[in-house]
Amino acid sequence: MADNMNYRGSRDRDRVSGHQSYEVRHLCEKFGVEKQIVMDALRTCGNNRSEIEEYLKQRTGRGRTGGYDGARNAP
Repeated sequence: MADNMNYRGSRDRDRVSGHQSYEVRHLCEKFGVEKQIVMDALRTCGNNRSEIEEYLKQRTGRGRTGGYDGARNAP
């Protein structure tokens, strides 16, 4: 199901749509990873944003709150 751009607010912020390029790009930039790694996280975790972000933090050691610690760009 595609994201409905007419609805705004928190009810949609807890999900990530792999079909929305800006959502995938945001995660790529936030964690410093390639698109394929984000897509792997989506397949593994579903569309739950917190689970995806936790998965990417564990795989990369990165995230806005954690800063860069020399982690590599691969799971």
